Amino acid sequence: LHQFRLLKIEPLLSPQKSLTSSPRTKSSTTIDTESPSTVELNMRSSCLFIFIIDDLFNSDADEDFEDKMEDQLLSPWLPPESTVEEQKQQIIELEDELQTAEDARLRCEVNIGALKQQMEKHAHENNEQIEDRIRSLNKQLKEYELELDEERKSKQQILQQRKKIEIDLQDSRLQIDEANKQKEEALRNTRRLQTQIREVTREMEEIKVIRNESLMNAKEWQTKIKTLEQSLQQLMDEKDLVDRQRRQAQVERDELQQELASLGSGKGAFIDEKRRLEARIVQLEEELEEEQTNTEIIGDKHKKLAITVEQLMLDLAAEKANNQKAEAVRSNLERQNRELREKLEENEEFGKGKSRAMLGALEAKVHALEEQLDGEVREKQKISRSVRTLEKRLRDATAVADESRKQSDAYKEQAEKASVRVRNMKRREEELEEEVTQMKQRLRKALREKDEIEENPAYQRARPSTAHSSSTSYVRTLVTSTKYYSELSDDDLQSEATNASVSETLNGGNSTMRNSAIGDLNNGNH
Repeated sequence: LHQFRLLKIEPLLSPQKSLTSSPRTKSSTTIDTESPSTVELNMRSSCLFIFIIDDLFNSDADEDFEDKMEDQLLSPWLPPESTVEEQKQQIIELEDELQTAEDARLRCEVNIGALKQQMEKHAHENNEQIEDRIRSLNKQLKEYELELDEERKSKQQILQQRKKIEIDLQDSRLQIDEANKQKEEALRNTRRLQTQIREVTREMEEIKVIRNESLMNAKEWQTKIKTLEQSLQQLMDEKDLVDRQRRQAQVERDELQQELASLGSGKGAFIDEKRRLEARIVQLEEELEEEQTNTEIIGDKHKKLAITVEQLMLDLAAEKANNQKAEAVRSNLERQNRELREKLEENEEFGKGKSRAMLGALEAKVHALEEQLDGEVREKQKISRSVRTLEKRLRDATAVADESRKQSDAYKEQAEKASVRVRNMKRREEELEEEVTQMKQRLRKALREKDEIEENPAYQRARPSTAHSSSTSYVRTLVTSTKYYSELSDDDLQSEATNASVSETLNGGNSTMRNSAIGDLNNGNH
């Protein structure tokens, strides 16, 4: 492999070998008169020798190079479908070649010593050529001095351009005045934003008042709901009592059904009335559940509205703080701008040389202030956008408050309807009281008639024993029910009528039970 590399390098070394093999017959004067191409060729040769020496002494790089060359030399000679034995034979041959390459490397190391001596010789010659190059560089230095004079002339032109820049500076001052006008306009916009913020705060206070009112209304509704729940519990207890009484009456009715078979048509009408009232009970229960769900929904809406209003207040406070910070920064910038203007006027009174140097710094500061002003304008725009978003959220909050007011009005109307319904229930209660008094009178009359019939001896002799037994059971049942209603005091009957009217509003079926019981008793009396 080293032989291969030397073969590649040998054409490059051939001119150098010819130079070294020839006797040095030329004098120093002939070396000085050599052409620049010869000097350049010698320098390239020396650099090439240095590269070869470094490459040969670097063992790691040499091993990498050997690996690469092995891959490049072996890859084209390997058949695409070679067997394992052929590959092993080739590996042995390659190991032999590698050993020969190692021997060649050792020989190259021997040659390196000779090459080093030759390079030292060429380095001495190159030093002489470098001295010649220095002399040529001195000539170039004179040429550069001439170019420097030309640069001085160009500098004068630059000074003229600087005067033009000063004129442009005056134009920039005019632009600064325009920027001041824009700043005043920004101040006007700031004042307008402040008025808008005050309006927003006033609206927020109004919303706060509305929120407090809505909270008070919600509390009132909660108290009303609690009272309604208590009354509902009482009504449910009364309903249970009436249900027990109804079950007892149903037992009595079952006992009387055997004797009231002939009166089935009249009883069917009472059954239809009972079914209608039971349907009414179910409907009223559904309405009560719907009112409870509506009350829960309005409570949740009030809570959400309160949370929204609190969040809006926090956002408004944050915006106020940001606005105050922006105002402080703006006032600071105005103060700095005034100070810079005063300094600029003072500096214009001094000499031009000193004023120009300070003017550049002031221009940089003015430019920085302009950038800060632009930043403030952007911040103002952000504030205006945030104010618009707050206004939108306030409008949404007012819409929600209006909706809650409408719902409150609707609930007030429902409460009025409920009061009307209560009055109707009271009127129905009075009617039931009248019916109870009439029923008591009929029961007393039936008892008197029963006693007269039992005391009549002709009726007892004419009635057979079977009829007497059935009549006795009928009268016993009638007397039991009559005693139950006769033993009730007026207060008990009043409470019973009240329970019936309330349960008619909530459950509806108790009046049906009472009417059916009264009808059964009336049928028994007949």
